Amino acid sequence: MAVEWKMPRRSERCVGCETAFEVGDVIFVSLYETADEGYERRDTCENCVIPDDPQRIGSWRTRRPEPSTPRTRPFDREALLGFFDRLAEPETLAQVQFRFVLALFLWRKKAIEFETSRPTDAGETWVFTQGERRIELERPPLDEDEVERLSLQLEELMQAGVPVDEASAEEPADA
Repeated sequence: MAVEWKMPRRSERCVGCETAFEVGDVIFVSLYETADEGYERRDTCENCVIPDDPQRIGSWRTRRPEPSTPRTRPFDREALLGFFDRLAEPETLAQVQFRFVLALFLWRKKAIEFETSRPTDAGETWVFTQGERRIELERPPLDEDEVERLSLQLEELMQAGVPVDEASAEEPADA
């Protein structure tokens, strides 16, 4: 059975002398296995000695990077919910697939909640709720490439600022 673990985050200060790391500073990183948390990371500056006790399971040299600016995209919940509602009766398989991926996106953004899924004669129905409203969607056939294509289409729609009432899911070029 695979065990999930997370790489501990970079420290802001040297564990030896407690000097704050500045952008571009060389940092020596040591990784230790612990009984409680799985792994512990200790970052030291160039001037501090890296202790050998306990035994490191890994070490490397890096530099303090420039702080990155968070890439937040505007999310107009009401506009996307309105677009989702306008696709309530999709005419093509591409629109069915797009609406399902849009529902997954809205679920991820907590605009709708997943309630349950159930098998049907046609495959599987996923049930979402939005307050008292109940939304039932047939899960369309989607492979990873189609999910990626539809996700990119949704991302482009949001980045372009295209009014969602003018946008529609398009058939793929090779269909």
